Parts: sequence; structure tokens; C-alpha cells
Amino acid sequence: MKTLILDIKKMGINGEGIGHLLKKPVFVDKALLFERVKVNNIREFPNFFRADLEQVITSSEHRLKPVCDIAQECGACSLMHADLKLQQDIKIENIKQSLFKYAKIKNPVISFHPNPNPLKYRNQCKFILGIDNGKIASGMFKKDSNQWLGIDYCIIHNPILEQVRREVTELLNKHHVTIAFKANESGYRYLVIRVLENKAQVTLISTESIHDESLLTNISKIKHVESVYTSVNNQKTREFFGDKVNHGKGNEYLNVVLDTLSLQLSPQSFMQLNSEVSSNMMKLVLSKIKPTDAIVEAYCGVGMMSLLASKKAKVGFAFDLNKQAIVDGRKHAQLNNITNIHFKAMDADVGILEANKRFKKYTLIVDPPRSGLSDKFISSCMKANINQLIYVSCNPSTLAKNLRTLLNKFTIKSIDAFDMFSHTQHVECVVLMSRVED
Repeated sequence: MKTLILDIKKMGINGEGIGHLLKKPVFVDKALLFERVKVNNIREFPNFFRADLEQVITSSEHRLKPVCDIAQECGACSLMHADLKLQQDIKIENIKQSLFKYAKIKNPVISFHPNPNPLKYRNQCKFILGIDNGKIASGMFKKDSNQWLGIDYCIIHNPILEQVRREVTELLNKHHVTIAFKANESGYRYLVIRVLENKAQVTLISTESIHDESLLTNISKIKHVESVYTSVNNQKTREFFGDKVNHGKGNEYLNVVLDTLSLQLSPQSFMQLNSEVSSNMMKLVLSKIKPTDAIVEAYCGVGMMSLLASKKAKVGFAFDLNKQAIVDGRKHAQLNNITNIHFKAMDADVGILEANKRFKKYTLIVDPPRSGLSDKFISSCMKANINQLIYVSCNPSTLAKNLRTLLNKFTIKSIDAFDMFSHTQHVECVVLMSRVED
């Protein structure tokens, strides 16, 4: 079978359209709900098919021409061909499907919070350096491949980030630096840029220690650049930064004020990539926290949530496995004269046990990675006297799997969804839960 006509009946969790063949789903990238499409390159797997979109026969009224010329090649913005209304519907439906599939939650009420600025919102990106038409360029790998794609301009990124990226790349060419484009090459490998409050933080990552004071000085003179760093990473991993990040030029930290908190951020400090939506989400979380004796935050990162919530509790305990994040949290507490939040570097499974020993009753905030909470962590939650549990999730599937168990001891009070990453399939959820009275 070389080609096939499909009716798209559903949307997948990765933004694909789904039709059916021989009672198995067929996943088609770039196809939209209720479209009739012609597909080719049909590949069969044990429980599903994949196919490539050849032609849209009957187009959805929500289909748009992507505003990015390389959206098809890049693949990062998996829903840029759909209007914002359909994007919202897809994300809400994916949450509902996950909640029903894994936790048997029927018809949940979900409050959706749109992205006020669906373009130019991303405040950080990690670029892979390569060679494009004989010149050093920055880009990334195409979706689901090891094929590098040079990117001239990304409409999702903060415009200052793009300006700084272009000027840094020009300097790399001007200084005739060596690029580690292939596995056996040495030289500069990655370029990481973060922009907050119109201030840019630039990090160059190489396969070996390189001392190029002239290059770093010139980068520090670029408009908006506040600090320049270097790092060495010669390992074959998905991590961009090496074990150590060295301050090169400018301010030692990126000094910003976010949501009333003064912050000093290193390149490795975790921050949400959409500052405006992140701020709105944290404000909602804070509004749901009732005054309590103690607040506990697992996976706390640089500690923003705990520090912002410090006035709602007599004492707080925040923990994260990332030691640098804990160093940042303590520093931010000191910067903001907050003395009742205590930080500790430890695994979440260990941290929740310590929280149970420290406090008889507390409010728990969790914001785990995409893998969700471990069974051990959830077991500790079930035994603890937690009066409120606020679960912030970037993955509806693992959220729902965790809720399936948590619902034995907690009841859901509200579910909010935030469009943190417009034009992609990703969505952030905030679930407020309270303990069921025995």
C-alpha cells in the first residue's frame, strides 16, 4: 500500500492527527482534526501505523499557513499550522483523555489560561553550532532526527535573544573560531542565551578549554548582554553544560526582579521559558494556598514558589536534587530578606520523608519533571498529614497516573491549564487538591 485516504478523527498527544487502518491508529504529523487527507510512506508497528502527509483533501477551518517559513523542516512548533482556538481545544482534550484513561476522571472542569503573547515569548534557547554555506551558524536538530538545521530567525524567541544570537554568531565567524560540528572535532559546540528584563546572558560551550579573551570581550559589548560564560563539555550526552560554568565577562549573575523577587541567576539556574505565563501561573498557585503553619516544596528549583509563598506560612522547607539550584534558593532567600524558608539538596523521595518528620501538618507544592512523582514519593504523601496539595505538571499523562493513587486520600478542587508553549503540543497543569477527612 503506497498511499491511503484517511479521515482524521482525533489528535494525538504530540500534535499528530489520528486516523484508522485495520482497527489500528495511524499517526500523521501536520494533519488536523476532521480533515480528510492523503498519506504515503505508511509504516506498520505492532499496535499502530505512522504515515506522512501527502495532501490535504478536505481542510479544517482551523488550518493556517505557519508564520514560520521553516516550521515544516524544524518540527519544534508541532501545531503552528492550527489556529489558537484549535490549539486550545487540542490541549484541553488531551488533558481530559489522560485524566479519564489513567485516573477514570470523567468530564473534569478545566480552566484554560491562554498565552497573552503566542509569538516572541521564549526567553532561552540552547543552540547547536554548525556550518551552513561555509559559515558558522547556530541551529538545532530536526524533530526526531540527528540532522542539523541552521536557523536564521525564530519567531517564537524573544527578539532580543535573536538579535544577540545573530551578533554572537557574526563574532564567531569574525574570530575564525573552530567549531566541533562532527563527533571527532574539537572547538565550540553549543551557544546558550537567556534574556530576562531585556538583559542577555550568553554561554559558549566547547569540547575543550579555550581562552579567547578578545572574543569574550567583544561579546560582552553587544547591546543587552550583561554577562558572558564558558563551559567545557566533551561528553556524548543530551546535557549542554559541562560540570562547571566559568564566568568570563560582565556581571557574575543575571540580576533581575521577577514577581517581586530579586534574583541572581547563573546560566544553569532553571527558569520557565515563558516569563509572562509562568508569572500568571505562580500567581494562581499563590492565590490557592491557604495560610498554614508550614509549606513544603518538592522539586523547588531556584525556590521562587516557596519564597513567594513565604508570607502564607510560619516556616517552609524546599528541596531539590540539583545542588546549584539549592545554592541559588538560599541566595535568593538572603537577597529578599526571607528567613523562614529553608533549602536542602536532596532527592525528592528522601525530602518528603524529612518533611513528614519536621511537620505534623503542611501544604505541599510539587512541580516534578515529565516523569512525574515516584511511587515511593506518593506513598509518603498518603501517610502525611497534608492539608493542601498543589501539583504543577508539564505532562498530563504522568499527572493522571499519579492522581489515580492520590485520589485515595485527596480530592480535586480545581484544575487549571496554562498555554506556556503556544504552537506546540505542550501544556502546563495546576491541580489543587485537599485531603479527604477520614
